[in-house]
Amino acid sequence: MSLAADDPQVVGEYRILGRLGTGGMGTVFLARSASGREVAVKVIHEQYSADPDFRARFKREIAAARQVSGAFTASVVDADADAARPWMATQYVPGPTLAQLLEEQGPLGDAELRLLALGLVEALRDIHRVGVVHRDLKPANVLMAADGPRVIDFGVSRAVGNAPLTVTGNVMGTPPFMSPEQLNSPRSVGPASDVFSLATLLVYAAAGRGPFDSDSPFMTAYAVVHEPPVLDGVREPLRGILEYCLVKEPDERPDLAELAGLLRKWRPAGSESGGGGGTAAAGDPDTMVVRRRGEAHSPAPPRARRVRVAALAGLLLAAGAGGLLLLLPDAKDARGAGGAEGGVAVQSSSGARAPLRSGERLPTGWRSWQAVLPPATVGTTGPVEAVRCTADGAVAVHCGGGSVRTVRLDAATGTVLWRAPQPPTASGTRGAGDSSPSQLAGGKAVFVVETLSDAAHRLVALDSRDGRRLWHRPVGRPAAAREPAVLGGLVAAPSADLRAVVARDTATGDARWTSPNPAGLACVPYEIEGVLYGTCSDPGKEDGPRTYVRYASGSGGRTTVTEQAADRDRLGLSGGRWVFAKWARAEDAGRHAHHEGGYSGLVLVDPTGARAPRTVRLSGTPQGRPVLRGDTVYFVHHWGQVSAYDARSGRARWARDTGVRGLGVPETDAEGATLYVPSLSGRVLALNSLTGVERWRSGHRGSPPAAYHDTGVLRVGGALVVTGAGGAVFSLDPHDPGLRPGGDEPPGGGGPGGGPPGGPPPPRH
Repeated sequence: MSLAADDPQVVGEYRILGRLGTGGMGTVFLARSASGREVAVKVIHEQYSADPDFRARFKREIAAARQVSGAFTASVVDADADAARPWMATQYVPGPTLAQLLEEQGPLGDAELRLLALGLVEALRDIHRVGVVHRDLKPANVLMAADGPRVIDFGVSRAVGNAPLTVTGNVMGTPPFMSPEQLNSPRSVGPASDVFSLATLLVYAAAGRGPFDSDSPFMTAYAVVHEPPVLDGVREPLRGILEYCLVKEPDERPDLAELAGLLRKWRPAGSESGGGGGTAAAGDPDTMVVRRRGEAHSPAPPRARRVRVAALAGLLLAAGAGGLLLLLPDAKDARGAGGAEGGVAVQSSSGARAPLRSGERLPTGWRSWQAVLPPATVGTTGPVEAVRCTADGAVAVHCGGGSVRTVRLDAATGTVLWRAPQPPTASGTRGAGDSSPSQLAGGKAVFVVETLSDAAHRLVALDSRDGRRLWHRPVGRPAAAREPAVLGGLVAAPSADLRAVVARDTATGDARWTSPNPAGLACVPYEIEGVLYGTCSDPGKEDGPRTYVRYASGSGGRTTVTEQAADRDRLGLSGGRWVFAKWARAEDAGRHAHHEGGYSGLVLVDPTGARAPRTVRLSGTPQGRPVLRGDTVYFVHHWGQVSAYDARSGRARWARDTGVRGLGVPETDAEGATLYVPSLSGRVLALNSLTGVERWRSGHRGSPPAAYHDTGVLRVGGALVVTGAGGAVFSLDPHDPGLRPGGDEPPGGGGPGGGPPGGPPPPRH
């Protein structure tokens, strides 16, 4: 740009040739040294020159910028902070800014994006290595030189060893490319802030808009802090990588070493189009070539169309405020990068690897969270028993259980959206008792059975939006019952006198049909694969036989499917057959109640009666809780053993001693390839479901309780929600589980309750 009338002709030993830009702190000029070298000179605005605090900040900016050097940054060549108008000269880099390039040619192609991302990661690594955080990484501060990008302008950087100087009202950064911590707590900003800004920049380069763009800078700032990123137009696997960088919590973002590893393993096709018209370079993916639409392949834009831009362009702030020099701790590379078979991988400090998600997606705005549900009754001091949860898609989770009222938690953040009202209780009764929620009915209602006293129970429908009671009806509560069965517009539960099963309209609570039980038996209904079944037994004979029945959902007509002895646990349906696990010894009933007994075989029953039942012998005598997932029965022993058996043949597939105590109910991923096993200490194990090989184990989250409780794991979208004793519920990403090194058990003992590993189990109740 042409010089203004009051622009200087000479600055220091440099002759001014023209303007390159103006920002909040000063004007940047193109200048030439006596030797003919071109430099970019930033001259501070006159109104700041008389401010001693500003001069002090500018000196610190110079000191910070002098420390930074590298292939993808522009180095300081000269400066004078004591001049009448302080100035700083940096290496001049010919080429457009990324902002100008994107405005001309539209979004970049994948090959260009990869090289841009790797260059910026390297630049930030050089910046962070000397204890500096850029704090204003945006397209206007990236120069697109012929040999790669250059990061410029450290005007709001924070340098190690310098006390922070603050100015009231200053905006430090550009809202669309700022991190949440820059807006919430700018004095604590660290290197992770630049990772967040880098991701927003790459979204802009890939899609032509930022992930938090809004019509107002104030709404943009709000979205940065509170809203999930909008990543429409960003293709996988880059989308997943950028999601990882755009989490709100700085500690949960990848560091630069990990991010570089993810980007290096991304090998886009060299001929992919850039979506908005930019064309990726063909050929070598490690060669960055920028060209505009319609131009011949060239290592650099034509000379006539190049835009001369300073290596340190003027700082452009939304509020036009000056920059600050602040203090931050030195950043160390704590995590490495690595790959996994079949795709990009995330590697933790423990060295384990987990592939980036390829199927189910995390709930929108998800972050790792943990909640502890308080006792149901105010003032209760007794222990909170096991919690059970059910998912409302990938939106919310409903949790309840012994001594815990049902709550609705946001699946992304763990925030309590509502808590069910306290049920009325009479003096001397047990209070809320067990209130485990059943599945959602039509997206509108959640059903729980509240225990008002030892003899009084009621089925309650809660509005899924706010937890209000919609209706309630008295029900019975056999010992085997947990939650009511929901099927379509029906919710079924035992009648109050335990003589029948009653199906009610989910919206009104009106009875649709009543099916009397077989004489002398109490039946508990449940839904499996869209069919309503029931288990009927004599309430007074725990060791008596079980009758398994099927109900017609329209009329309640009952058909007997099979009768089985009490020494067989119903596991579920596999290949069209019910699978029962047969105890090795009937006298071990007490051990089976605590999931420690052994099993000798599987009983396979066709519920339609078309095929005769058959029994297959298990190879060996597996111990633990049997759980059917797909065509595999997993036996999970409380004290650490996990084994897998074919559900059709009984053949052993694998067995593994995990070394982790207090194992609970496992779950597989959507593809059935990984088995997730929770424990009472909060540790989760991921095992290859075909081989039993451990893929990762998360860190523990505290000492397990002395008493035995169930713990389970639930898939919610692409996340896992883990439940345990003490009212604990937490969520983790199975593709980035927060791994960390450490022993198999929390401090203070090998087994639950502090007992020695492999020793006698703690007291049960």
